[in-house]
Amino acid sequence: MSYITNIYYNILLINNNIILNFLLFGNLFYPAYFNDKILHYKNKGDVYYKYLFLLNFGNNFKKKYNIDIINIGLTLYDKYNYFVNNYKNIEDNMSDISDMSDISDTDY
Repeated sequence: MSYITNIYYNILLINNNIILNFLLFGNLFYPAYFNDKILHYKNKGDVYYKYLFLLNFGNNFKKKYNIDIINIGLTLYDKYNYFVNNYKNIEDNMSDISDMSDISDTDY
């Protein structure tokens, strides 16, 4: 897995450098047009590097401590969704119960 990540990282590095160098060169002649493009590609590249950093961190942690962080995160996310969905059901049931108590409080 680390070889694939390393190859992807190098391709991304070369690709982003070529694109950014072209945009910076174009910025010399048409600054109004290329300013937004430069910021867009720079932010896009930063997001890719963050994902790669997290993947490398997870791989290194797994090699060193034999713990898979990604599976732990996915398990916690599933539990969070389960509790959020059940809490909404509890609120719906509580509102139904409160409606029933309002009905019983009325005097005829």
